[in-house]
Amino acid sequence: MKFLAGLLLLITCFTVSAQPSTTRGLAGYVEFGELSGVYGEPKVRINIGEKLLRFVAKMDRSKDPDTAEVLSNLKAVRVEVYRTNENTAPAVALVEKMTKELQSRDWEPVVIVSDKDDYVRILVKLSEDVIDGLVVMAVGKDDEAVFINIIGEIDPAQAGKVTKALDIDVDI
Repeated sequence: MKFLAGLLLLITCFTVSAQPSTTRGLAGYVEFGELSGVYGEPKVRINIGEKLLRFVAKMDRSKDPDTAEVLSNLKAVRVEVYRTNENTAPAVALVEKMTKELQSRDWEPVVIVSDKDDYVRILVKLSEDVIDGLVVMAVGKDDEAVFINIIGEIDPAQAGKVTKALDIDVDI
């Protein structure tokens, strides 16, 4: 999946192994469930917490102050990527289950793709005038299941800057 390539490059430089406990319970936090029993450990597991995001924002402040501000409002970025070994049914089932669960908790689906090659769901958690969280769940023909959760306040007018700053290109 092309949208993951740039994010992986950023993350290889800034990998943090433990999920900050302060992000659990935030409006934009999503617990994806466990696919390790089916696929083994994820081939990529990334948890970038608030402190590291603020550090990256400070590094980028002189080049792009708007993007730095957006990044400084994020609480965490979480990514899990599994090899499906052509057995996509469990991953697709999890995406369907998570989509229903998130919608019952007032998450709004913004992208839905269901075709023979790709199964993608992108949902946002909205509060008054900001996005509190973004979830990308994708299962593709390229033998991967990808789960991304961006937690924190995102001004809708700046949502594109978040995906650009994290180099997420959703190639649908």
